[in-house]
Amino acid sequence: MNKLFFLLLTLTTLAACSNYGKKVKSGHVEMYYKEGILESEAQKTAAMIERIDKGAGNDISNTKSFQMIRQGDTALLRMVVQKDKMAGVKDENFIGLANMVSDTVLQGRPVNVDLTDDHFKSFHIVRYRKFEEDGNTAMFGEKISSGNVEVYMKGTNETEGDALAGYLEEHFKPSSVFSFQMLKDAAGNYVVKMVGNPDRINSLDSKFFAEVCKGICDKLHVPSVTFEMTDEKFNTLRTFNYPADTGNSDINN
Repeated sequence: MNKLFFLLLTLTTLAACSNYGKKVKSGHVEMYYKEGILESEAQKTAAMIERIDKGAGNDISNTKSFQMIRQGDTALLRMVVQKDKMAGVKDENFIGLANMVSDTVLQGRPVNVDLTDDHFKSFHIVRYRKFEEDGNTAMFGEKISSGNVEVYMKGTNETEGDALAGYLEEHFKPSSVFSFQMLKDAAGNYVVKMVGNPDRINSLDSKFFAEVCKGICDKLHVPSVTFEMTDEKFNTLRTFNYPADTGNSDINN
């Protein structure tokens, strides 16, 4: 996938200092900028990160701090993060963010992501790599999009993919890209996978799953579906079987 849910695990406070550069804000996101970055570029990046963070269901009650600088033809996006929470977070999350900033704000120029402490002191740099759609297609299936929803399909046809993508766009109304995978086995059973924030997946209640699953069944005209929350590679983290897990086997009748 070229755009993912992002784990923006930032600290609440950036240590006071006078040389971080000028600052713009968008909601809970503050963006410092200097050394060749325009105010408009910093503001647009801050607004995009705010939308992504909200769309991912992350905590937005505290300020999240970033800095952008220019290094020749490459931009450096610094993020204040909690180092002790980075062990399970893969570089692909930040490469996805770098691709979005590159494509949306910087006309395709490379963007490295610098994970830092609360003084913008680096401890890990994620080097820019352009996401290739062909590789994702080979791994996850053919892709169909509806607005900000992308659905990768394996074992399903374009009509089914269009129907699902349209429903999910209508149901979630996402402000950033939401990624799904749709599979169908030889017996006609459907599995729909949704990329989510691993820190929040287990806090979702059964009502969330029941509502989205009912809509999928209605749209695809099927009696049941397995819905899975996954990491960014569609590895399953939580499964909900509908209608079995609602406790009502006749829910679709």
